[in-house]
Amino acid sequence: MHWLRPASRASRPPAREAIGDHVTLGDEVALRFEGDYAGLKRYGGVFAAVVAAAVLLVFGVMAAQFESFSDPLIISFAIPLTFVDVIAAHYLLAVSISLFSALGFVMLLGMAVDNGIGAALLLTLYLVPVLYAALNRYTERWWPSRAKLESRAAPPKLPPRCSSHCGTAKRPVSYGNDERTACRKPGKSAYKEETMSVQSIRPMQQDEQRALKRLARRAFGFVQGSFVKPTEHTFVYELSGEIAGVVVLDTFTFKRNRLGGVVKWLFTDPRARGRGVAAALIEHSVRQLQEHGCDELFTTVEGCNTASSNRFADQGFVPLSAMQQIRRYGMSLLKIGPNTFHTIDLGHFLWARAGQTPRSPEAPESPQGTQTPVAGGGAAAWLANVLIAAAILPLQRLRAGAASELYLELVWQLPVAVALVFGVRSLAMKLAAHRLGLELRYRIWETGLTLSALVAVLLSGVLPSPGSYYPKPARWSYRAELPRLAIVAFFGALSVLVLAWLLWAYEAAALGSSAPAVVNDLLRLAVVPVQALLVFEVLLPFFPFASYNGRRVWDHDRALWGILAAGTVALLLVRSTGI
Repeated sequence: MHWLRPASRASRPPAREAIGDHVTLGDEVALRFEGDYAGLKRYGGVFAAVVAAAVLLVFGVMAAQFESFSDPLIISFAIPLTFVDVIAAHYLLAVSISLFSALGFVMLLGMAVDNGIGAALLLTLYLVPVLYAALNRYTERWWPSRAKLESRAAPPKLPPRCSSHCGTAKRPVSYGNDERTACRKPGKSAYKEETMSVQSIRPMQQDEQRALKRLARRAFGFVQGSFVKPTEHTFVYELSGEIAGVVVLDTFTFKRNRLGGVVKWLFTDPRARGRGVAAALIEHSVRQLQEHGCDELFTTVEGCNTASSNRFADQGFVPLSAMQQIRRYGMSLLKIGPNTFHTIDLGHFLWARAGQTPRSPEAPESPQGTQTPVAGGGAAAWLANVLIAAAILPLQRLRAGAASELYLELVWQLPVAVALVFGVRSLAMKLAAHRLGLELRYRIWETGLTLSALVAVLLSGVLPSPGSYYPKPARWSYRAELPRLAIVAFFGALSVLVLAWLLWAYEAAALGSSAPAVVNDLLRLAVVPVQALLVFEVLLPFFPFASYNGRRVWDHDRALWGILAAGTVALLLVRSTGI
């Protein structure tokens, strides 16, 4: 059997020729080739369709976020390079391509796109500005511009002197009820210890797009900030010659040609926070959209982003539940959703107000207004979420080619299994909140369900959207409530982790042999959603999954998050290795 010895790739004979030369088959013996290659050949078409759907979905999401086809196309050039890496790795390691390789390749596609975005942003954020600045420096040195020559010839303008006992000059601010006094100290930045600052809100200029991108990345983070795209209705808050905040507006028509206005992006420089920049930009946005004749104004805010939601509440915006949206807009939601990006923004809520309703800025705030509860939610919304999530799971099985696994009893078994997973999580969170004296109300993630359906149909994946619990008042402070919310979130995630381990122990101990068949079916159906929920609930506490409980724990105590992550990773390893 010398043909079974390890040999070089060039000298290794094909399997069919080797068997034909060294194995003699009788008349009643049939030869059939099985194994990884046969499985790959059998499911190769499905794999190719999954890869194509994944590429198209990623390209569509990037095109919608960047509002451009050229940028996603450039980033997508990283995908063909993955083929080279995969083939080279298999060749060097003398490993055959199998279904496991195919699954790893699908995961590698996402990593390639993510790294492509990071490389493009790194190039734009660091290398391009450095080269541009160097070019400008040498250009100005050898070929100074006319404005530079005139400035050199003109006498210098001296700044106003400041006495040590703070003799200040008062200058009215563009927005706000108070007047800020300032006396600029030489050598200080525009945001630090200055007492005379010129503040204004003006339209963004065309050459300020790069500065807007840099500010968006500082405010939102490297990834999320890259999705910001200015429109023709973009305004900047200028503070002493520097951009301290940006608001991006847009308009669209809906419901019998009514005009809607949307605040798409609002962000401020972290150094300028606490100066009323965001409040002034929101007030200016409302006034601008009213002047354009908008009938209704919209925005979307993540459920725990109280720094933004409280300011929108001050301007008359209110959050709308899913049923309120349906009753109020009906089929027009098909237009409102894409224009406000309230379609797949997991954990975000739609806020709205009447466009032409005047609001006097001098009107005093009502103390009771801060305690007004958010409409909608509760037990009815939780039950509706369970039913919709259960209806999405069969779509995933159909897309995965497992239609034979579907049977009539799933009509009631799937809702019960999903209710078991979501119910354990909700019960733990409610008990912890009650113990801490925190009044919470369940709110459904309506766009999360849309994203779950898309993942099931396009990628044959499972993305649970359990919704979450938030303080009842429309106005509340995330920073003030974080210590208690983090404990509630920890017990919610811990309950899911414990349930997942109990299901594994039930299978490992073969307890199903003595249990009724219906119990075995329910527990078996709960395995997939509980494991998928653990991944998003614990292991991904970052954008765009920051609405899950893991982010609350991460923000408060990363040691607690590490405990949950270690238990989750251990479970996934045990499940994958079959220990």
